[in-house]
Amino acid sequence: MKNLLEDLYLDPLVSLTEPKKGAIISFFNFLKKEKIRTKAAAKVWSFVLDSGETVLIHARESARTSRFRLSWSTEQKIFLLSHPPFIQQREIDSFLITHQVWIQSTLKKTPEDQVVEVGDTFSFLGESWTLKFDPLRKKGVWKQGRELVIGQGVSDVNKAIEPILKKEAQERFKSWSAQYAEQLGATFSRVSIRDGRSRWGSCSASGTLSYSWRLGLAPLEVAQYVCAHEVAHLKEMNHSARFWSLVAQLDPSYKKHRAWLKREGGKLKCLSFVNKVSVSCPDNLA
Repeated sequence: MKNLLEDLYLDPLVSLTEPKKGAIISFFNFLKKEKIRTKAAAKVWSFVLDSGETVLIHARESARTSRFRLSWSTEQKIFLLSHPPFIQQREIDSFLITHQVWIQSTLKKTPEDQVVEVGDTFSFLGESWTLKFDPLRKKGVWKQGRELVIGQGVSDVNKAIEPILKKEAQERFKSWSAQYAEQLGATFSRVSIRDGRSRWGSCSASGTLSYSWRLGLAPLEVAQYVCAHEVAHLKEMNHSARFWSLVAQLDPSYKKHRAWLKREGGKLKCLSFVNKVSVSCPDNLA
């Protein structure tokens, strides 16, 4: 077993405030100063499987856990490992070695990145949309019917397009949620649209229904199922038999739609929009 557990870098998102060299901070002064962050810095390890494939393990110490927890981040394309404090490196080695089969199977199941380029069409909320590029327009993205037109100078197409797709999803998801809530005699406070990649939807205790705009990329009936699922939580904040009977009342084919989401949902989370068209400025305009 070839093991290359190597500390590559410290998580730049975690910054520790340290006292200046030689300084003594009393408890009284500590209360007056900015609190020192005690969250342990994360480390990324390079781990080589028996197959010779190298994977990245994002490891972080957590005082809240008493055991190892390994998961896969679809967005970051990295394995996340949470472990208790005071763990020896050999214990991490042993854990990863014994979980090689799961790591390899997870990698095989991970879908390749789905890319929508200029000129491509994609399905959103049951309709066909087209991504276009107009070099004569200034920086920005415009919606023209079922076309998303990218102007010059848009560096992050995903970020530019997202507000438009969120607005489209907001209107449709809110309408479906209202219809389902009326059927169950339930009420909700509002509908929130996010770029959730870990959960397709959620229902808070205050009655807020949250959905991922990426649900709009799924077949219409699948997106409607998620709305039915979250609205059912307004009555049952659990996944009991009573809850699933409410879901079935709203969507009799929910099992089929739920299975589709489990099988194909990962592809929607990996989809991104890009503009690979480059236009040179004419000499007389330079």
